[in-house]
Parts: sequence; structure tokens; C-alpha cells
Amino acid sequence: MHKSKDEEIYEVFDNIADKYDLANDIFTFRQHRVWKDQVLEYSELHENCYYLDIATGTGDLAIYAKNKYKFDFNIYATDINENMLKVFHNKNNTQKLNIDIKTADARELPYEDNFFDSVTIAYGIRNIPNPEICLKDIHRVLKNNGVLVILETGVPSGIVKFPYNFYVRNIVPLLGQIITKKKWAYEYLNRSAHIFPYGFQFKELTEKSAKYKTEIVEKKLFGASYIYKFRAVK
Repeated sequence: MHKSKDEEIYEVFDNIADKYDLANDIFTFRQHRVWKDQVLEYSELHENCYYLDIATGTGDLAIYAKNKYKFDFNIYATDINENMLKVFHNKNNTQKLNIDIKTADARELPYEDNFFDSVTIAYGIRNIPNPEICLKDIHRVLKNNGVLVILETGVPSGIVKFPYNFYVRNIVPLLGQIITKKKWAYEYLNRSAHIFPYGFQFKELTEKSAKYKTEIVEKKLFGASYIYKFRAVK
């Protein structure tokens, strides 16, 4: 029986959850940690603010936020995949982080309107079918002038395009097989990275989904990733 897009994506992350953090470090040469730190810098977190990380996976961005800032603020995190969240729950309990974690579809967030000051998504928006529905619901839960910061893949141009394509199409699936025994999962993730809109196209998609003002569209590693910062206008 043909799987729906939701089922296909769920199965991918269900099968790589236990090695997901290790794989990310290896595939990006730990560069993703630097970019996630920049995501937090752009998120304007402050004392007593309400912050949500969507498609949180194993929770690394929410945990970075908890450890980075010493002031008191409220951290929430959601993901739809139970296996990924199981890893996150273990970290949360072991480290006594007190992060509010919920299993939720990013297109139907279980929060009140105008609840959050800041929302982040790191390498998650492209794996949400109908991302414009997710972006619209994020706008709903953000306060007026609230901040949405997204880290997502792109496709580099120029002299790095060929070596990048060779790396993601040949080396990443091979490493995925070695690390997780699930080569097919990383073949899917690479395909999704190449077809998802990036740069100006993603900016346009976001602005059409709801009333967002674009503040930052920033290339990383010649366009292999992008950081976007949007502000909700109510």
C-alpha cells in the first residue's frame, strides 16, 4: 500500500532516532552546532519569555537554549515522532532541564493564540507536509512582533555546487548506512533537501502563508544551509 507523505517522513525519523545526534555531528562536521547557536542569538530570548522549538527531534536546540541562557524563561518543544522524543525525554529527565515537551503536529499546535515570544525550527520545516499550514499556525501562536527563526538546508551555487552534490548524494547515504544501518532514510532526506524551496523562494512562501516581516535571509556554507528570521505582524 502506498504510504502518505506524513507516514513516509514519520518512518524515516522513527528509524534513525537513536543515532540522529551522532549523524548530524558527522555529516556537518559539527557545524550545525554553530548555526544553531546563531539561531538562538537571533531569537531574542529574554527573562520570562515564552519560547517554542518546533520539530525539536531529540531536543538539541531547546537544550542549547536552556544551557546558554542563565535567566529564567519558559521553554516548550514539540515533535510528532515518538521515538525522537523518547531520546529527548531521557535527556530532559537525566539533566533535570524542566523543558515542557509535547507530541504534536506542527500544523496544529496545542497552544493558545499569541502565546509565544519566539519560535524556532532547525532542519524541520522541509519535513512538514504543507509547510505553509505550519507557518500560518506558528503566526497564530506568536505574539505581535514575536520572532520566528528557521535553520534549513539549501543548495549552494558556484564552485562548491559539484563537490556539495557529490557529498550529499554519495557520501552522506554511505555514512548513514554505517552509522544507522538505514541508508534509505538519508537518501530520502537528501532528496527532500534538493526539492524544498530555499533563499528568496522560501522567504516568499513564508510571507504568503501569514503576515510575516522578513528580517534576515543568511547563507551558510555558500548556501548549503540558510538562517531566516521573520517577525509576526498582527
